Amino acid sequence: MKPPPLPQLGTITVFSYGDGVGRIKLDDGMEFKVGTVGLKSIVSFAGEERPLVGVRVNVEEVAPHPLGGFRAIKLSRASKEVTFARVSTPAHWETKLRKAGLSAAHAAKVRAAIRPAAALLLRKGPVAAAASKLGGRPDVPADFVWPVLKKQPLVFVGQLQLSDLPTSVATDLDLPRKGLIAFFISASDNPVGRAISFPGTPKKLAPAALQDVPAFDAMALAVKEIWTPPPVELVSTLVGGDETAERIYAAAFADHERASDGTAQHRVGGYSLPGQGTPENDGERLLLQIDSDDACGMTWGDAGRLYFLIRASCGLDQVRCELQST
Repeated sequence: MKPPPLPQLGTITVFSYGDGVGRIKLDDGMEFKVGTVGLKSIVSFAGEERPLVGVRVNVEEVAPHPLGGFRAIKLSRASKEVTFARVSTPAHWETKLRKAGLSAAHAAKVRAAIRPAAALLLRKGPVAAAASKLGGRPDVPADFVWPVLKKQPLVFVGQLQLSDLPTSVATDLDLPRKGLIAFFISASDNPVGRAISFPGTPKKLAPAALQDVPAFDAMALAVKEIWTPPPVELVSTLVGGDETAERIYAAAFADHERASDGTAQHRVGGYSLPGQGTPENDGERLLLQIDSDDACGMTWGDAGRLYFLIRASCGLDQVRCELQST
């Protein structure tokens, strides 16, 4: 059997990450086996598994395979590698995942699992009364009593003006559209958290807020709607054990997260970014995630993150707090 004239265009149709082998189908219908030797020229970087099924390639050189037929030993990409660095909306995720080789059914399930969130971005300048902010002192009614735990005052972390939140996030978390939520934690390695809500827009700072309690540097917040992809563990259940689909999504998710690596990740709602495993227990949702951030003097553990978690049936009455180091 003679090899076909080369180079020719083809598509990677199968790839087993466990065995490191797959198949390429040329546009004329002929198929070749392919292994890690042939694929090394189209995988961007060592140690990172990239979506391979569905990738268009130029087959430049083949060699006889010991079990018959041919194996591709030299390839090049026929088009740009699919990147997930700037993927934003659910529809954008679905389109990109299809291009990376995910089936229409699996891509639709991922799209349905994407959650809205509010990115909290630090804003320079003065902090207005009752505005969303990190650090400083809370804006509370005159009859406010500072929360304590075992006679020790809690530390104020920040506050959210609910009218700042995108409608998608408020609806997803079943939060009211008006009012203010103040967040407090105990000063310990395993902090206890409190979320106290005030209706309307309180502007007067109560005397209790002026007691001798440590305070972080106050920073105003701008709020931006974002869409957060589901964690890899959840997608594994959505695609029903399809190894190729799991690998494609895991690579896409990692590519997306790398794009924001090194920047503070403050957010309301959506999926958390864990440092040591998913902080949410069964039935819990992320309410607020606060990253370590030098700009407001916040360091959680070893440059980790702080999470405020709620259950839909309990509202803000039973907020749980978890601190994770990275």
